[in-house]
Amino acid sequence: MSLRRFAVLCAFPLLWVGVARAGEFDLDDDAPSKPSATPAPTAPHRTFTLRECLELADRNHPNLWAARARVALAHGQLDEAKYLPFWQWSAQAGGGIAPIIGGTVGYTSAPATALNPTASTYEPFFTFSISGTVPLYTFGKITAAREAGEANVRVQEWDMEKVRDLVRMDVRRAYFGTMFARDARYLAKDILGKLQTAIDGIKKKLDKRDKSVDEIDETRLMIYRDQLLARSGDPDKGETYAMAALRFFTGVATDFDIPDKPLARPETVLGPLIEYLAAARLYRPEVNEARAGVVARRAQLALQRARFFPDVGVLLSANYNSFPSIVTQNNFWAANSGLNSFGFGFGVGARWSLDLLPNAARVEQVESQLEEARSLE
Repeated sequence: MSLRRFAVLCAFPLLWVGVARAGEFDLDDDAPSKPSATPAPTAPHRTFTLRECLELADRNHPNLWAARARVALAHGQLDEAKYLPFWQWSAQAGGGIAPIIGGTVGYTSAPATALNPTASTYEPFFTFSISGTVPLYTFGKITAAREAGEANVRVQEWDMEKVRDLVRMDVRRAYFGTMFARDARYLAKDILGKLQTAIDGIKKKLDKRDKSVDEIDETRLMIYRDQLLARSGDPDKGETYAMAALRFFTGVATDFDIPDKPLARPETVLGPLIEYLAAARLYRPEVNEARAGVVARRAQLALQRARFFPDVGVLLSANYNSFPSIVTQNNFWAANSGLNSFGFGFGVGARWSLDLLPNAARVEQVESQLEEARSLE
């Protein structure tokens, strides 16, 4: 779009020179001109203002949908960082069939059955156990993980604002590009009419053998006219591209148009440069994204350094076993090795990962990422 706009802008000064040259010949303004083709009637379309186009793009642009998905992902990661340290639990369950075993430790009630089991001598059994750890002190791992998650949410939110600014800039570029293309078409039509009028006037004077003009003047104006006709399709092409972009940005594929108005001078008056620099440092999404990135990298570095130390917590466990086919031994000296029992336990312990050298390498990686974030800021 910008290249076509540049080509059209480069062509118009030359055409204006031709019109100015035509004005030197004192031609009759009432000279007949060639009739232009009447455009075919088209069905009316709904027109959308710039504000409506921006609102539609904010709802329908795929890049913004992707940015919102990244924000949702960051919120999910933050929730994981909040819940994971307190949810280190695991459970196991099992079942099957076991042969009938009766009697006592010193005497079995059915030796023949034990030696020759059949399908009728089996009964189902069930086991279940659960264990977990409640952290007491982790040397800052929980706090650092939560801070990193919160900073990552801010990074993704500012990234979404950056994408929104880019989308709005593209919408404005396509919107005003469409208006520019239409103005260029109207201007080219007006210039073409004036050139044709000048050419017809020169032909009349040449027929009357007027010495104030010659064939070179007529040829020059005809060259200007041909150059304009050669470029007359550029505004239509530019409008087609810009309208296609607007339809894609807004998500309105059919019955779409913008008001057919000429370009106007912006109403906003530019202020001092220092105001824009100060506002950029405060409000530009890239700057705020870089600041949040520094906070996130610092929290990641604290988390990685804390992994040199163990996690201290309360250990909890419980289990339940049911074997109906096995007779429970009530003798104090002969237990069933946990069969047909329920138990629980608790204690205080520590878990320490001894991958010290690999963790040192990971610390170096996060330090490099922190330096990168600081440089971006």
